[in-house]
Amino acid sequence: MNRYALFAGDRYYPSGGWEDYRGSFKTADEAMAEVTLVEFTWAHVVDLQFGIMVAYCDSGEEIGRWTLGPVF
Repeated sequence: MNRYALFAGDRYYPSGGWEDYRGSFKTADEAMAEVTLVEFTWAHVVDLQFGIMVAYCDSGEEIGRWTLGPVF
C-alpha cells in the first residue's frame, strides 16, 4: 500500500469507511488527480504514515479545488 489514501463519495449516499476507499497513491498529488477523473461530491486524502488528512474538497467548492492541510 502506498503512503496516501483517497476516500471519496456522494454526500447524500456515502458508503462509509472503507466502502468510500478509492485507492492508495505514492503522492498526495496523484490522489488528488484521481478525483478529477470521476464524479464525487466530496474527497479526502489521508497521509497513512502520520494518520492525518492532508487535503479535502467537497461539493461546496469546485471539484478539483482542494483545501490543503494538515487537517485535524
